[in-house]
Amino acid sequence: MFLFKKKAKPVDVARIRLQVEMVQVLLNNGYSWDQIFDAIGFSETWLKFTQTHLPEWQNRM
Repeated sequence: MFLFKKKAKPVDVARIRLQVEMVQVLLNNGYSWDQIFDAIGFSETWLKFTQTHLPEWQNRM
């Protein structure tokens, strides 16, 4: 399964699921989006995108 059509890398669903869980734990522990972005480079837009597409990627596996 690929994330984009051209020159795409395979999507590692387990890795993305872990990243989403990490961000959710940080949010639940009071970290702000600015702090999360500065520390690990993930934004609210990234989280929404991955949560929307993760079920689709899991079904393709």
